Amino acid sequence: MTAYQFLRKNAELAELINSTNYRLNQIINYANGTENVNYGFCCHGKYHMEYVSQVAGHVLTILGYDEHTVMLAKIAGLLHDIGNVLGRHDHARIGGEMSIYFLDKTELLFEDKRLIRHAIADHGNGNNMNHPVGAAVLIGDKAVAIKQRDIEFRKDFFKRGLITEEQLNNPSTLDIDISHIEITVADNVMKFEYFADNMCKEAHEKWLRDINVLLLEKGAAFLGYKADFIMEIQQTTNKSLKI
Repeated sequence: MTAYQFLRKNAELAELINSTNYRLNQIINYANGTENVNYGFCCHGKYHMEYVSQVAGHVLTILGYDEHTVMLAKIAGLLHDIGNVLGRHDHARIGGEMSIYFLDKTELLFEDKRLIRHAIADHGNGNNMNHPVGAAVLIGDKAVAIKQRDIEFRKDFFKRGLITEEQLNNPSTLDIDISHIEITVADNVMKFEYFADNMCKEAHEKWLRDINVLLLEKGAAFLGYKADFIMEIQQTTNKSLKI
Protein backbone atom coordinates (compact mmCIF):
# COMPACT_ATOMS: atom_id res chain seq x y z
CA MET A 1 0.00 0.00 0.00
CA THR A 2 1.41 3.40 -0.97
CA ALA A 3 1.44 6.37 1.38
CA TYR A 4 -1.30 7.96 -0.69
CA GLN A 5 -3.52 4.88 -0.45
CA PHE A 6 -2.89 4.68 3.29
CA LEU A 7 -3.90 8.29 3.87
CA ARG A 8 -7.01 7.99 1.71
CA LYS A 9 -8.16 5.14 3.94
CA ASN A 10 -7.11 6.74 7.22
CA ALA A 11 -10.26 7.06 9.37
CA GLU A 12 -8.90 9.91 11.49
CA LEU A 13 -8.03 11.99 8.44
CA ALA A 14 -11.42 11.23 6.87
CA GLU A 15 -13.20 12.45 10.02
CA LEU A 16 -11.15 15.67 10.02
CA ILE A 17 -11.85 16.34 6.34
CA ASN A 18 -15.55 15.63 6.71
CA SER A 19 -15.83 18.12 9.57
CA THR A 20 -14.20 20.94 7.61
CA ASN A 21 -17.26 21.96 5.58
CA TYR A 22 -19.46 21.95 8.66
CA ARG A 23 -17.07 24.26 10.51
CA LEU A 24 -16.78 26.63 7.54
CA ASN A 25 -20.55 26.78 7.17
CA GLN A 26 -20.83 27.69 10.85
CA ILE A 27 -18.26 30.47 10.46
CA ILE A 28 -19.87 31.89 7.30
CA ASN A 29 -23.33 31.76 8.83
CA TYR A 30 -22.07 33.68 11.86
CA ALA A 31 -20.31 36.28 9.68
CA ASN A 32 -23.39 36.78 7.49
CA GLY A 33 -25.89 36.79 10.34
CA THR A 34 -27.68 33.76 8.89
CA GLU A 35 -28.72 30.48 10.41
CA ASN A 36 -28.49 26.99 8.95
CA VAL A 37 -27.72 28.19 5.41
CA ASN A 38 -25.81 25.43 3.65
CA TYR A 39 -23.02 27.00 1.64
CA GLY A 40 -22.31 23.67 0.03
CA PHE A 41 -20.58 25.21 -2.99
CA CYS A 42 -18.01 26.72 -0.59
CA CYS A 43 -16.67 23.20 -0.54
CA HIS A 44 -13.48 22.42 1.31
CA GLY A 45 -14.44 18.93 2.39
CA LYS A 46 -13.81 15.49 0.94
CA TYR A 47 -14.97 16.31 -2.60
CA HIS A 48 -12.72 19.36 -2.88
CA MET A 49 -9.62 17.72 -1.44
CA GLU A 50 -10.02 14.56 -3.50
CA TYR A 51 -10.57 16.61 -6.64
CA VAL A 52 -7.55 18.84 -6.04
CA SER A 53 -5.50 15.71 -5.38
CA GLN A 54 -6.54 14.22 -8.72
CA VAL A 55 -5.91 17.45 -10.66
CA ALA A 56 -2.45 17.91 -9.08
CA GLY A 57 -1.54 14.35 -9.97
CA HIS A 58 -2.93 14.74 -13.49
CA VAL A 59 -0.88 17.88 -14.15
CA LEU A 60 2.43 16.24 -13.22
CA THR A 61 1.50 13.05 -15.06
CA ILE A 62 0.88 14.80 -18.38
CA LEU A 63 4.17 16.68 -17.90
CA GLY A 64 6.03 13.40 -17.60
CA TYR A 65 7.04 13.42 -13.93
CA ASP A 66 7.82 10.10 -12.24
CA GLU A 67 5.21 8.17 -10.24
CA HIS A 68 6.72 9.07 -6.87
CA THR A 69 6.57 12.81 -7.55
CA VAL A 70 3.00 12.42 -8.81
CA MET A 71 2.11 10.59 -5.59
CA LEU A 72 3.58 13.39 -3.46
CA ALA A 73 1.46 15.93 -5.33
CA LYS A 74 -1.65 13.80 -4.78
CA ILE A 75 -0.90 13.51 -1.06
CA ALA A 76 -0.36 17.28 -0.76
CA GLY A 77 -3.65 17.84 -2.60
CA LEU A 78 -5.46 15.43 -0.31
CA LEU A 79 -4.20 17.24 2.80
CA HIS A 80 -3.97 20.82 1.52
CA ASP A 81 -7.07 22.27 3.21
CA ILE A 82 -7.10 20.49 6.58
CA GLY A 83 -6.16 23.81 8.20
CA ASN A 84 -9.67 25.06 7.41
CA VAL A 85 -10.97 23.10 10.36
CA LEU A 86 -9.69 26.02 12.46
CA GLY A 87 -11.03 28.68 10.08
CA ARG A 88 -9.98 30.35 6.83
CA HIS A 89 -7.40 32.73 8.31
CA ASP A 90 -3.86 31.47 7.69
CA HIS A 91 -5.30 28.04 6.90
CA ALA A 92 -2.53 27.13 4.44
CA ARG A 93 0.28 27.57 6.96
CA ILE A 94 -1.75 25.88 9.68
CA GLY A 95 -2.55 23.01 7.34
CA GLY A 96 1.14 22.57 6.62
CA GLU A 97 1.85 22.21 10.33
CA MET A 98 -1.10 19.84 10.84
CA SER A 99 -0.04 17.65 7.92
CA ILE A 100 3.03 16.41 9.80
CA TYR A 101 0.79 14.49 12.22
CA PHE A 102 -0.59 12.41 9.35
CA LEU A 103 2.60 12.25 7.29
CA ASP A 104 4.45 10.80 10.28
CA LYS A 105 2.09 7.82 10.11
CA THR A 106 3.54 6.92 6.70
CA GLU A 107 6.93 5.58 5.66
CA LEU A 108 7.72 8.62 3.55
CA LEU A 109 11.25 9.99 3.77
CA PHE A 110 11.85 13.22 5.70
CA GLU A 111 12.55 15.15 2.49
CA ASP A 112 9.23 14.01 1.01
CA LYS A 113 7.36 15.10 4.14
CA ARG A 114 9.10 18.48 4.08
CA LEU A 115 8.21 18.96 0.42
CA ILE A 116 4.53 18.12 1.02
CA ARG A 117 4.38 20.36 4.08
CA HIS A 118 5.78 23.29 2.10
CA ALA A 119 3.40 22.72 -0.82
CA ILE A 120 0.43 22.82 1.57
CA ALA A 121 1.67 25.91 3.40
CA ASP A 122 2.21 27.76 0.10
CA HIS A 123 -0.98 26.81 -1.76
CA GLY A 124 -2.83 30.00 -0.78
CA ASN A 125 -0.86 32.34 -3.05
CA GLY A 126 2.15 30.45 -4.38
CA ASN A 127 4.57 33.15 -3.27
CA ASN A 128 7.17 30.61 -2.12
CA MET A 129 6.92 27.88 -4.76
CA ASN A 130 10.11 25.85 -4.88
CA HIS A 131 9.10 22.53 -6.44
CA PRO A 132 6.76 21.18 -9.15
CA VAL A 133 4.68 19.50 -6.41
CA GLY A 134 3.81 22.90 -4.97
CA ALA A 135 2.97 24.28 -8.41
CA ALA A 136 0.72 21.29 -9.14
CA VAL A 137 -1.18 21.71 -5.86
CA LEU A 138 -1.60 25.44 -6.51
CA ILE A 139 -2.93 24.68 -9.99
CA GLY A 140 -5.25 21.97 -8.67
CA ASP A 141 -6.67 24.17 -5.94
CA LYS A 142 -7.19 27.28 -8.07
CA ALA A 143 -8.53 25.38 -11.09
CA VAL A 144 -11.13 23.77 -8.86
CA ALA A 145 -11.82 27.06 -7.02
CA ILE A 146 -12.88 28.56 -10.34
CA LYS A 147 -15.08 25.56 -11.01
CA GLN A 148 -16.79 25.78 -7.64
CA ARG A 149 -19.34 28.49 -6.98
CA ASP A 150 -18.17 30.45 -3.96
CA ILE A 151 -19.85 32.86 -1.57
CA GLU A 152 -18.10 35.93 -2.98
CA PHE A 153 -19.69 35.37 -6.40
CA ARG A 154 -23.17 35.38 -4.90
CA LYS A 155 -22.60 38.25 -2.46
CA ASP A 156 -21.22 40.44 -5.23
CA PHE A 157 -24.07 39.63 -7.63
CA PHE A 158 -26.67 40.22 -4.90
CA LYS A 159 -25.23 43.65 -4.03
CA ARG A 160 -25.36 44.60 -7.72
CA GLY A 161 -28.97 43.44 -8.00
CA LEU A 162 -28.10 40.66 -10.44
CA ILE A 163 -29.54 37.82 -8.35
CA THR A 164 -32.41 37.46 -5.90
CA GLU A 165 -32.26 36.82 -2.17
CA GLU A 166 -33.30 33.22 -2.85
CA GLN A 167 -30.28 32.80 -5.14
CA LEU A 168 -28.08 34.37 -2.47
CA ASN A 169 -29.14 31.75 0.06
CA ASN A 170 -29.51 28.78 -2.27
CA PRO A 171 -26.54 28.00 -4.52
CA SER A 172 -28.49 25.50 -6.61
CA THR A 173 -30.60 28.33 -8.08
CA LEU A 174 -27.64 30.43 -9.25
CA ASP A 175 -27.04 30.39 -12.98
CA ILE A 176 -23.38 29.40 -12.83
CA ASP A 177 -22.80 25.74 -13.49
CA ILE A 178 -19.35 24.61 -14.60
CA SER A 179 -19.70 20.90 -15.20
CA HIS A 180 -16.10 19.88 -15.74
CA ILE A 181 -12.55 20.95 -16.52
CA GLU A 182 -10.00 19.66 -18.99
CA ILE A 183 -6.31 20.50 -18.57
CA THR A 184 -3.97 19.73 -21.44
CA VAL A 185 -0.49 20.78 -22.56
CA ALA A 186 0.86 21.37 -26.06
CA ASP A 187 4.13 23.04 -27.02
CA ASN A 188 4.65 25.65 -24.28
CA VAL A 189 0.97 26.18 -23.44
CA MET A 190 -1.05 24.71 -20.57
CA LYS A 191 -4.71 24.96 -21.56
CA PHE A 192 -7.48 25.16 -18.97
CA GLU A 193 -10.79 24.43 -20.66
CA TYR A 194 -13.96 24.88 -18.62
CA PHE A 195 -17.30 23.53 -19.77
CA ALA A 196 -20.27 25.44 -18.33
CA ASP A 197 -23.99 24.86 -18.42
CA ASN A 198 -26.05 28.04 -18.67
CA MET A 199 -23.47 30.49 -17.33
CA CYS A 200 -24.92 33.99 -17.20
CA LYS A 201 -23.02 36.84 -18.87
CA GLU A 202 -22.17 38.58 -15.59
CA ALA A 203 -20.71 35.39 -14.13
CA HIS A 204 -18.64 34.79 -17.24
CA GLU A 205 -17.17 38.29 -17.12
CA LYS A 206 -16.36 37.91 -13.43
CA TRP A 207 -14.77 34.52 -14.11
CA LEU A 208 -12.34 36.15 -16.55
CA ARG A 209 -11.22 38.58 -13.81
CA ASP A 210 -11.00 35.96 -11.07
CA ILE A 211 -7.85 36.16 -8.92
CA ASN A 212 -7.51 32.40 -9.29
CA VAL A 213 -6.82 32.88 -13.00
CA LEU A 214 -3.71 34.89 -12.07
CA LEU A 215 -2.60 32.19 -9.65
CA LEU A 216 -3.06 29.51 -12.31
CA GLU A 217 -0.82 31.57 -14.57
CA LYS A 218 1.77 31.69 -11.78
CA GLY A 219 1.68 27.92 -11.27
CA ALA A 220 1.88 27.19 -14.99
CA ALA A 221 4.79 29.63 -15.39
CA PHE A 222 6.75 27.87 -12.64
CA LEU A 223 6.39 24.65 -14.61
CA GLY A 224 7.56 26.41 -17.78
CA TYR A 225 4.19 26.94 -19.48
CA LYS A 226 2.00 29.82 -20.56
CA ALA A 227 -1.58 29.46 -19.32
CA ASP A 228 -4.49 29.69 -21.74
CA PHE A 229 -8.13 29.79 -20.58
CA ILE A 230 -11.20 28.75 -22.52
CA MET A 231 -14.82 28.78 -21.35
CA GLU A 232 -17.21 26.64 -23.36
CA ILE A 233 -20.87 27.43 -22.72
CA GLN A 234 -22.98 24.38 -23.42
CA GLN A 235 -26.52 23.13 -23.03
CA THR A 236 -26.16 19.69 -21.48
CA THR A 237 -27.07 17.58 -18.49
CA ASN A 238 -23.71 15.80 -18.52
CA LYS A 239 -22.08 16.30 -15.11
CA SER A 240 -19.13 13.93 -15.56
CA LEU A 241 -15.74 15.06 -14.33
CA LYS A 242 -12.99 14.78 -16.90
CA ILE A 243 -10.26 15.01 -14.28
